[in-house]
Amino acid sequence: MGWSRSDLARRLSVKSEQVSQWEMDLESPSEYSEAILEMLFNLADSTAEEVACVSLSENFFSEGDLLQVDRITIRRKFLDQ
Repeated sequence: MGWSRSDLARRLSVKSEQVSQWEMDLESPSEYSEAILEMLFNLADSTAEEVACVSLSENFFSEGDLLQVDRITIRRKFLDQ
């Protein structure tokens, strides 16, 4: 998502040192932080998938068609073959 360790820590209301501990597997996040992290990972995956689909759509559809094509249609057509 392009966030630094301190950005993530601020959003989770923890210290950046805690995030560092999590990264090195020296400490585990609280249940609350873990739930937020899971949501963020899912959001990042969804965003990455959407970006990939937009790139595919630009290659295979005319500009007028792009307004009518959603990422599910593109995924079916090109990614799930």
